[in-house]
Amino acid sequence: MRAGLFLAYWPWFTPQEQIDLKSMGQYVPDVNLLYTQRGSLAEFEEFPDPRFFLCHAACDLNLPRVVYVVRDPRDVMVSYWHYQRFLKKDYRQTLAEFISSDHWPCEWDQHVASWLLPTTHPNLLLLRYEQLHEDAGKVLRTVLDFAGVRYTNRAISSAVEASRFDRMRATEERFGVHGKAGDHRERFVRSGRVGGWRNEMTSDEQRLLEQKYGNVMRELGYL
Repeated sequence: MRAGLFLAYWPWFTPQEQIDLKSMGQYVPDVNLLYTQRGSLAEFEEFPDPRFFLCHAACDLNLPRVVYVVRDPRDVMVSYWHYQRFLKKDYRQTLAEFISSDHWPCEWDQHVASWLLPTTHPNLLLLRYEQLHEDAGKVLRTVLDFAGVRYTNRAISSAVEASRFDRMRATEERFGVHGKAGDHRERFVRSGRVGGWRNEMTSDEQRLLEQKYGNVMRELGYL
């Protein structure tokens, strides 16, 4: 959903261009590999400002401006587990095993705490995934204001419409997604629900997760 909102109103996007789940990286590049290997971003220097990049970095004060999106870790872990099943052939780890394992780039509570407890970055915009479901247009306006991007109400409405879950799912079914090699039943655009963990997580799995992340969950109001 985040990428869909941004892409549908990218400053140099024209209606003739086809933006889908494969091509979206041309507009919001995923720089995780470059970041972790301390590579150069020179290939993007011709991108007009403001430039958005996708990165899962823990707190780094060298990043000039940050839109940090946080989500209930119960939904995060269920989604992340399904993503492993989406990516990897013959993936066999159970959800409980996945919750108990180590995660990249670090554990959810460590990542969140690095950015928010306390907030030390001078140019950080905090968004909650749940806000996207409450009012996606308001969230998009907030992000664009933060980035200094001018927009019209018509553009916002168009972006929100383009990023509806059913439209993103239809785009995946039509064009596919890079990286899929696992269970054919898994989808990149999977459910997009808030609180969907309640339908998939057992009480034992919930206890495992809360033992691991409970302190930070309480700080953020998720418990």
